[in-house]
Amino acid sequence: MDLTLIYLIIFFLSFTLFTFYSKKAGEFSFFSPFFLFPLIYFIYSFAGLLYFYENQEDIFGNSFGFNIGLEYFITCILGLLGFYIGFFWVIKSKVIVKVIPSVNPVTFKYIIFFYILISVLVNPTGIFSQFDLSDIKSYGEVAFDSRLEYRNNKEFALVEIFFQTTPIFLLIYSCLEQFKKSKSLLKIIYIIPCALLIVHSFLSGTRAVFVSYFLFIFFYLYFTTNIFKSINFIKAVFLIVGFFWVYVIINIIPIVRSASDFSQMITLFESFYNQYGFSFLKLQNSSELQTSINLQKLQHEIINNGFEFTYGVNLLNDFLVFIPRIFYDNRPLPTSELFASVFYKDVYSQGGGMGMFVLIDGYWSFGNLGVLITSIFFSAFIAVLYRSILVKINSNPTSIFIFVTYFQAFIVSAVRGGMILSLRSFFLGIFIFYFLAIMSKNLVFTKVN
Repeated sequence: MDLTLIYLIIFFLSFTLFTFYSKKAGEFSFFSPFFLFPLIYFIYSFAGLLYFYENQEDIFGNSFGFNIGLEYFITCILGLLGFYIGFFWVIKSKVIVKVIPSVNPVTFKYIIFFYILISVLVNPTGIFSQFDLSDIKSYGEVAFDSRLEYRNNKEFALVEIFFQTTPIFLLIYSCLEQFKKSKSLLKIIYIIPCALLIVHSFLSGTRAVFVSYFLFIFFYLYFTTNIFKSINFIKAVFLIVGFFWVYVIINIIPIVRSASDFSQMITLFESFYNQYGFSFLKLQNSSELQTSINLQKLQHEIINNGFEFTYGVNLLNDFLVFIPRIFYDNRPLPTSELFASVFYKDVYSQGGGMGMFVLIDGYWSFGNLGVLITSIFFSAFIAVLYRSILVKINSNPTSIFIFVTYFQAFIVSAVRGGMILSLRSFFLGIFIFYFLAIMSKNLVFTKVN
């Protein structure tokens, strides 16, 4: 029995009812977890259900038992129920915690400058390479080496986060600030670095980086200008078209990212299009959305092949991954790598992990009961965090960084990256912003006459 229509109806009814409830409670926003997280969760889970009834196998051609369709359906419904229970509790309780650190906006801009300068001195190759369009390595060329380096080099991840990713976002923020204040001709100077970063991320095939740049620029404009404060029909159409093209681009990137030359990318896309047409835009064919198939693989191994639950060990391991390997060399594998090492050994041997659908954390631990419990706690946590960040979003420059980090970790990436690892991504992402905020309060810059 094909359950896709039933799942679609259940989601539509629950989503509509909860949206009306959150709007009545004064909690509605297009970018809130109450609205956007269930929608993204549905897109991923529904894509998996469509894929199952079309293929009944994983992306490597390994067949699933037909009973997995029903189990996957039940699990996804329980996950949706758990998320709504957590959201409902937060709306009723009105809980808020202190998330945004206080900051001295005058000294903060100097702190940003010196941090970017230090990062350039520490990691010049890593930073300048993101702006160099003349020597771009494609994703296909560097993916294997970078995965192994990440796994084998204790300092690699920390250096990349603290002295490449973070300073680049601080630079984007500084450019956008100056762009807003400058006159017409000077605006071009400040927009060039942002344009170079976006083009580089596309040509190199780093899909997650491309999306993160897009989100940062969008939310900066959303929170600091009046462009999107009032949404009329024209702006609504613009946003819909804009997000549609983002969806198109992130599904084109996997097709063409074995090359970094634009003409070669066009050739690769033409070859794919001539053979498959626009099939890459179907939900069930989107490589971005296929992480939910990994849940089906896990369910097949447990139900049909007698594989055992971990009874919480995978959750504990994912928390231990919070400890940098420079301090804990033999820490356990995160769930994404553990999954690959157990079920896809060839992928793991090449340095890869597997995208972790958000329900895998709970299901691998305690089955459907684990899914319900972890979904409740996770949704409650991200809802409290969202409300707490939003309180100071307009009064504190660090709040924009923290909100974008939150949005990237929990709204965009958690459904395909797992619950616990999205927490790690968030806390690592905001660490430097907290550090810089504290410094801005304790350092005083004076002009020398």
